[in-house]
Amino acid sequence: MCADYTPSRKEQIDDRFGVRSPQFDLPPEAWPGYMAPILRGSHEASGELEIAPAMFGMVPHWADMKLARQT
Repeated sequence: MCADYTPSRKEQIDDRFGVRSPQFDLPPEAWPGYMAPILRGSHEASGELEIAPAMFGMVPHWADMKLARQT
């Protein structure tokens, strides 16, 4: 089974959530094991949102990255 998605564009995130997206060098599509931007609560400012890079797929931190293709 293939599972990929196209992350929202920076302009869409800024318009909807009012959060400026930092410049990440990420691919335009995300497959399991790829990095993609996520919207999360800020670690530095309570109640604020931020954009952060995260791995797409359900891969535990201890697993070999090859496992990402099988999730």
